[in-house]
Amino acid sequence: MNMLDDIFLAFREESVWNFFAYLKYSGSAATTAGGLLSAMRFAKFVMGSGSLDEILASNRIKRSADLMLAKKQAKILSVKQVVQLHHILLNGAFADFDRAAPGYLLLAVHGRCRHSAL
Repeated sequence: MNMLDDIFLAFREESVWNFFAYLKYSGSAATTAGGLLSAMRFAKFVMGSGSLDEILASNRIKRSADLMLAKKQAKILSVKQVVQLHHILLNGAFADFDRAAPGYLLLAVHGRCRHSAL
């Protein structure tokens, strides 16, 4: 038995499902459930813990995490807004300081990057 198996014995599908329900109704951050699933995948596939199979195979848990994230995503930028960002970035009349934020946002948009990746 792997040492990590002892640590994760407390995690059962039902308890994780109840925790996700609590997250949903308490208004927690949208990424909390997905982050927990990501940590559990890491524990299973990188660290070798075999006791998380029931949780990671649960469709209701995966779907719940996906729904929480989908409901709280930020609004997307319109084409007009992206064009305006390009205009500000390329317009020499704006100070360099004022062009830094549009440059950052355009890098994120065109690179399809998350804020944490930048």
